[in-house]
Amino acid sequence: MRKLIIQLDRGFVNGPLASPLVLRPIRRWVLRALRYNVNATACIAERCYLGSRRVSFAAGSFANVGCYFDGNADIRIGENVQIGMWTLMVTASHEISASNVRRAGSDVAAPINVGDGAWIGARCTVLPGVIVGKGAVVGAGSLVTKECEPDGVYFGAPAKKVRSLIGNAAMPSAVGHVR
Repeated sequence: MRKLIIQLDRGFVNGPLASPLVLRPIRRWVLRALRYNVNATACIAERCYLGSRRVSFAAGSFANVGCYFDGNADIRIGENVQIGMWTLMVTASHEISASNVRRAGSDVAAPINVGDGAWIGARCTVLPGVIVGKGAVVGAGSLVTKECEPDGVYFGAPAKKVRSLIGNAAMPSAVGHVR
C-alpha cells in the first residue's frame, strides 16, 4: 500500500502538477502542502521532475523548465541558486560489473549539493556526489563529474575550471559568454 501511495504522489507531482497550465506559485504551494522541502520563495518551473522528497530548494532558488532531480540521494539546492532549463541532477549510478553479461553492476547513490548563489546553465548534467560551491558558475551543456570550487567558472564535458570570479568587478550577462 505504501508503494502505491508513493507512486500516486510522484505521478501527481510529475504529471498534472508539472503541467504548464499550473501557475508556478500554485505549484510551489501544493508541493509545500505535500511536504516537499520547497522554501516559500523558491520557484520550480513547469515540466520539472522530482524523484522524491529528498530534493530541497532553499530561499530564492529557481529551477527552470524541464529540470530533472532523480532524488535517489539528497539533492540540496542552496539559496538564490539559478538552474537552467533541462538540467539533470543524477544522484544514482551503477558500479561497473566484472560480468561481461551485464556491465551495470550494483546500484550506488551519492548526494548533490549546490551552494548558495551558484548558477548552473541550461542542459547541464550533474553527477552523483558532486558539490557545486557557493557562487560557482557552470556553463551551459557542461557535464559536472567532480566538485566545483566556490566562485569558479566551469565549462565542458567534463566540466573544468576556466577562471575564478574572485576580484572580477565586471561580469558578462550570460553564462555562454563568461570566457
